[in-house]
Amino acid sequence: SQAIYEYSADAMRWALADAGDGMEDANFETTTANAAILRITKELTWIEECLSPASGLRDGPSDSLLPDRVFDNAIRVAIAATRDAMERMAFREALKAAAYDLGNARDVYRQACGSEGMHRALVTRYIEVSTLLLLPFTPHTSEHIWRHLLKREGAAVTAGYPSGAAPDFILQRAAQYVEDLIPAMRK
Repeated sequence: SQAIYEYSADAMRWALADAGDGMEDANFETTTANAAILRITKELTWIEECLSPASGLRDGPSDSLLPDRVFDNAIRVAIAATRDAMERMAFREALKAAAYDLGNARDVYRQACGSEGMHRALVTRYIEVSTLLLLPFTPHTSEHIWRHLLKREGAAVTAGYPSGAAPDFILQRAAQYVEDLIPAMRK
């Protein structure tokens, strides 16, 4: 109970999931719990900004730009990877796919969109999916996002696992190639 008081239940669950899978001893790190608090807080702030009317997000077709298609595919990859890891009870891998990989994809998307701005429907989809994928790790935060920020009816826990089309791994590899190429071209 002292750790929950110090870090919060959600940050503790995050840190415990990140402590390791398998038969080896768990490697709980207080720095991970502190980082989880910061990451959760930053994500909440970002979500509130994106859902505000003055967010600057664009509307229109959500597949008109390559970054839109790549980001949509990254969401589908995260859904599949998280499901696979959870079914194998590899919670560290699931957390990596749901939080770190998907969050990095969001950051790359934001940068790739530049002055065009991110697409409102894709950002909303990202928020919904990440909320549901992180629900086992951050149930209190996920419920807050689901009910109060997204204004969804019912509880997030009853919403079910997010669904989507199968990931396009060729698109994923092509996007990774371009992402890796950009820093080399800047040199």
